[in-house]
Amino acid sequence: TETLYALVTQRQFVPTEIHALGTSPAKEGILRDLLTENSPYHALCREFGLEGKIRFDGDCIHTIASPDGRELDDILYPEEISIMADVTVDIIRTLCQDTDSCLHVSIAGGRKTLSFTVGYALSLFARPQDVLSHVLVPGGYEYNKDFFYPSQQQQNLTRWNAETRKTEPLLARDANIMLADIPLVHLRSNLPPNFLTTGTYSQTVSAIQYSLNNPATMRFNLEESTIVCDEETIDLQPAPFIMLLWLAVRKKKGLAPIHPVIDGTLAREYQDFSDNIVNQVKRARDVRNLSHEDFVKKFNETRTIINKAIQKALPQEERWKRYQIGSTKQKGYSAYELSIPSEGILLPKGMN
Repeated sequence: TETLYALVTQRQFVPTEIHALGTSPAKEGILRDLLTENSPYHALCREFGLEGKIRFDGDCIHTIASPDGRELDDILYPEEISIMADVTVDIIRTLCQDTDSCLHVSIAGGRKTLSFTVGYALSLFARPQDVLSHVLVPGGYEYNKDFFYPSQQQQNLTRWNAETRKTEPLLARDANIMLADIPLVHLRSNLPPNFLTTGTYSQTVSAIQYSLNNPATMRFNLEESTIVCDEETIDLQPAPFIMLLWLAVRKKKGLAPIHPVIDGTLAREYQDFSDNIVNQVKRARDVRNLSHEDFVKKFNETRTIINKAIQKALPQEERWKRYQIGSTKQKGYSAYELSIPSEGILLPKGMN
């Protein structure tokens, strides 16, 4: 409620949804103290005209639970921290998949390990529009169980003054709530695309660490139909090599991922590219009269061949996932592109 108050009154930002993450007692507390009909949350919504504008219900409360469904009562042991980290990464990653949304993440409340992990997960997956913040509440109000936000309605509170050893009156409306943004290091572009949809906390951290320590490069050799990744030379048959080179050129040009099933122009685009390059690739054969259905089948088969060849040469997951043809879901369909950032693609001379 404190963060929502600050967003609405100081940022003029009204969220469409509120999601909360915590242990099972936290969920019980939210249901009991915030989501009942006469709760402070609903009072805030009535006071500031937010009724019906924000989705916040029991389905928006995410409980930290083990893979077998056991909900955690607290986060005290290493194995519980590991469970918490995996759940947190999965939730933040999922919320960052909607390209039209802006995510505002508050680290207020909860165990320090949870607050840190939420902030770190956002750093891994945040888009440019996403924000991390902490809400600052003055003394006398911060630990007051009856204070939820600076209501402008008459709301009498009390606090204990340790110096005078007396109870003193407080007005909720006098609280000076401040929302402080926390700058983020945006790491999303360094993650292999597959980690944008799956992967545990430790796997994702390992992938990003490897990526930062070992910048990915993919070098093409037209005459030999080979690529060099992580200093490993990978031999490809001419057809997979040309398909991979086509995707690399698209990535280098900044073009969007391809949607083979729904984009009927790709067959002609690929055939034109192949026609222009086939004479420079040893043992390559012409592609003729490629229909849309033929292209979809050819792409799916060739993508598998390419990814298997890369994985065989670079068996460590944090290595091969950086170079594969990755996929993401966009509007119900699979979209494909090379995982490697465009700056790491080294095209043959004359194709840059």
